[in-house]
Amino acid sequence: MWDAVEPRWNAGVAALARVRGRLRPAALHRAVASKGVIARVEVPGSTVATAARRTGASLRRTAVPTLRRLSRVAAAVLLVGVLVWNATALGYVAVPVDDDAGVTPEGARWDMFAPYPPSEDVRYVAVGTTESGTRVDAIRGGAVRWSRDGAGGTGYPSVRWRKYLEVVRWGDDEALRGHVASALCSRWEATHDGDLDRVALYTVVESTRPGERGSTRVSRVRTHECA
Repeated sequence: MWDAVEPRWNAGVAALARVRGRLRPAALHRAVASKGVIARVEVPGSTVATAARRTGASLRRTAVPTLRRLSRVAAAVLLVGVLVWNATALGYVAVPVDDDAGVTPEGARWDMFAPYPPSEDVRYVAVGTTESGTRVDAIRGGAVRWSRDGAGGTGYPSVRWRKYLEVVRWGDDEALRGHVASALCSRWEATHDGDLDRVALYTVVESTRPGERGSTRVSRVRTHECA
């Protein structure tokens, strides 16, 4: 078959070479057609789909390493920034005295736990008295416990209890303490067979100073009658 097409193909190529600089694309098409050369070739759809898939896969292979490199660069920049900030706060890196933004690492506070960590631990203990006269722990249930549950214990059922009761303590609001005691009465009634007659709120302050023996102070801050 090629033996029959080759003469026409060569003639078309020669014609293109002669008129390449003078004819527009449409004229070139007519010139090729006049020589009997096939001007368009139909490509099967499967071939196009395969080429598209290969192109997409190639683009994905190129994009993934690029994203990885960018993420590594961003992580490195963030790490360097944190190190420089801490070095500046410790005085190892000098910074300008004037700052237009008004924020400098030297002005940051790093004394949450050091160099003077808190020397006291304060928590609430709620002593409930049942209708039969039994004293119970209205927060944790069971018998009244004045100590925490182990060295890392908080004395509360969860961290949320601790955070909330810290807010109550620091707020020093008598009405808020009354709401807490009333809620403890309702909570006990919903989870136990018997009811509470009253709830007494106590603060337990444990003092721990370096080189000194710890001490514990217990103070009653509220007594609430359960309705």
